[in-house]
Amino acid sequence: GVTIMGLIIYGVGNRRLGVVNARGGVAPVPTPL
Repeated sequence: GVTIMGLIIYGVGNRRLGVVNARGGVAPVPTPL
């Protein structure tokens, strides 16, 4: 999904090699948030 918080977290997570999960948040892979 896409949420305001999800977009913010995605911006941070994307730089950490994170991936967007179904809720629009981020699942760190492999580094922590």
